[in-house]
Amino acid sequence: MIYDKAIFGIYPRSESLRVSIGRYERGKLDGNIRDIMADEKRKFYRFAEKNNVGVAGDPLFNWHDIYRPLFSLFSGLEQGELHRYKETNTFYRKPIFAGDVKLSSDPLKPGEDEFSTPVYLPDVHGLRYLFLPSPLSVLRDAENVKEKSRKQLLEAFKDLIDLVKHDFTIFYEHYDIDGKLLEEISTITDTSESIVVSPQSNLAANSDLRKYGFNGIVSGNPEDLQKNLESSGTSFIPFWNCRRTSIESAGSIEKLLDHVKGSIVDSQKYTICNTDFFDFLPREIADRKVAFDGVA
Repeated sequence: MIYDKAIFGIYPRSESLRVSIGRYERGKLDGNIRDIMADEKRKFYRFAEKNNVGVAGDPLFNWHDIYRPLFSLFSGLEQGELHRYKETNTFYRKPIFAGDVKLSSDPLKPGEDEFSTPVYLPDVHGLRYLFLPSPLSVLRDAENVKEKSRKQLLEAFKDLIDLVKHDFTIFYEHYDIDGKLLEEISTITDTSESIVVSPQSNLAANSDLRKYGFNGIVSGNPEDLQKNLESSGTSFIPFWNCRRTSIESAGSIEKLLDHVKGSIVDSQKYTICNTDFFDFLPREIADRKVAFDGVA
């Protein structure tokens, strides 16, 4: 059975890149961190192409956390205290609404912070997938949120999406997917060109899923699979467990896809994917999970 692969979100940095970033932050790097980052990305995209990865939204290595790039792109949004991401050793800066929110930086050019720009590519040949945290995640995690803040944030997201030349936008929601999220996304972009991903559950009503017609709905709860597949334009099948170091087998892919094809939805093409960041794993383990030949 033929299938594609999709990688959503941050991918682990190589050990050499981690060392280079540490030296850069201490002011002791011999070289240009931007060039080093670009070279790391080129190597990854060659690896991805070799291993049948059709969906991989840049950035992969230059996010320190899920909200970091937004602080440099949007004025009126400031970094708050560190908060733990779920029950992991990963943290994020809590967003604070501190003024009028609007897009204030060019998303295609690196700014003063070498790692901030969320859509920077080393060699721009046309960006297919724009990866962003969902606006509802930002609002749920932020401080000093007002109705004015919500409207301005959605408008800033819309301006960002409209400015970047891309085919699809991937929204990462680290809470449950619900009807409110789908409605808000529908106000800022074309839902047929949008993919919503969550490690949690899809609580949206079937009527909302049909109404908005997203290209992809992906959630980590196995009980959601049928609902997600029946309401999506693309058959994304959650497969990789990014919280475990054990390597999934080709046989387990075959078993899963046979189950889907036999009892849920008969598609011409399936795409196996992750629902949470690969960044929780060592780079070597993540590479080994991804490196199948694409035919089960």
